[in-house]
Amino acid sequence: MEQQPNGQKPKDSIAHYLWLLSMSIGLAIGAGIGAAIDRIGAGIGIGLAVGVAVGLILYRRFKSTSSND
Repeated sequence: MEQQPNGQKPKDSIAHYLWLLSMSIGLAIGAGIGAAIDRIGAGIGIGLAVGVAVGLILYRRFKSTSSND
């Protein structure tokens, strides 16, 4: 088991959780948009694309700040 100062988890795990959260929220919003326009597949595609974009931005941001510590 890896020891962390003050019992804190590394920021890498935060980046992974934010990636997963953005993907989930993107899919949920996309499904809602798809239901509104009567095209679930298109909405999920849009939501997935937005989730990937936001997740990638968050992942890179938290990944780069964790390497500076």
